[in-house]
Amino acid sequence: MTSSTRKAQRIAIAGLPFAALILGYFSFPDDIVVPNKVDHPYKFPLVNGCYQVFDSAYLNKPGCYVLQNDVFVETDNQYFAWISSDNVRLDLNGKNVTGPGALSMHSGIYIEAGNNIMISNGSIGSFRYGIRGEPSAAGEPLKYIHLKNLKVSNASLVGIKLVADEVHIESTKVQAPQDVDNRENDYVNDIKVEAETCYYDSGDRDSTSIQPMGNPLVSLPENCLIAKE
Repeated sequence: MTSSTRKAQRIAIAGLPFAALILGYFSFPDDIVVPNKVDHPYKFPLVNGCYQVFDSAYLNKPGCYVLQNDVFVETDNQYFAWISSDNVRLDLNGKNVTGPGALSMHSGIYIEAGNNIMISNGSIGSFRYGIRGEPSAAGEPLKYIHLKNLKVSNASLVGIKLVADEVHIESTKVQAPQDVDNRENDYVNDIKVEAETCYYDSGDRDSTSIQPMGNPLVSLPENCLIAKE
């Protein structure tokens, strides 16, 4: 065996671990956990035409999504649902979504721009924001969002905050937190909406504001259509 042949063999053997590492990198199993996008509802079969959601999820396709069970989000730096698509209907299906409490850094449900978004039928509690929707960082607007039959509780900053072209809120209650000891930020609003077109059908609350009277629990545009209680 020549010296050049032996040298080539040594190089090939030394390269095996690196090659295995590269191969492993491109051979992830189908159910790998993507950081901050924990669940993949698209891998489950549709039920009655809707995606099934079992845990925290990144929703980036149009369609209807139905939560199948109660969810507890333990991690401070995690959402329950991040919506990044037009034409999304998220049905909480009577289930409870609970966050980590005062230490939460994020929203229970975050809507990043989009149009024709509906969230309904369940409870969201113990996040920094219960539900938050706004234009994307690139300036794409949140056009139309509809909240219906929801209960939001114990947000450490704002129960519901929406910046959109059009907002409809129906049969939705926000419960302010009772205990603000050791919180990094004081609770600001039950509901805060910035929108050109707005409809709000209920001023019901399960508790009184923990803020001075000068800080309204519900902050709506002046032209918001408010149904009589």
